[in-house]
Amino acid sequence: MCAEPPLVSFGISTGSSCWPHVREARGVVVNFLGAHQEDLARRFATSGLDRFAAPTGWRRLPGGEPVLDHVAGWLRAEVEALIPIGDHHLVRARVLEADLRQDAPPLLYHDGRYHSIEVLTSDHG
Repeated sequence: MCAEPPLVSFGISTGSSCWPHVREARGVVVNFLGAHQEDLARRFATSGLDRFAAPTGWRRLPGGEPVLDHVAGWLRAEVEALIPIGDHHLVRARVLEADLRQDAPPLLYHDGRYHSIEVLTSDHG
């Protein structure tokens, strides 16, 4: 059975510079980067800089949440729980709005490297 409304979860380190913002937030936006956005991913993974300063392009949703420009998709969600797990917290949030595109392969980070998944299609005529 699927959750209704849909839920999303992610982990965040309590040592992260983003943690104080997430801890106090009632809502979050999860941006999904495309394979062509590795530079943007590296920028957001770097501590100690203003990630939203130029050259980062972004806009605010009507509720004020930031959405990055030209992403493969995003989810706007309301935080339901912050669950401590060691030096991290698991954020559980209820999805309120989504804009997901399928026109570009997503960017993935695994085992210390960035990867992309090529979407394969077949014509079964």
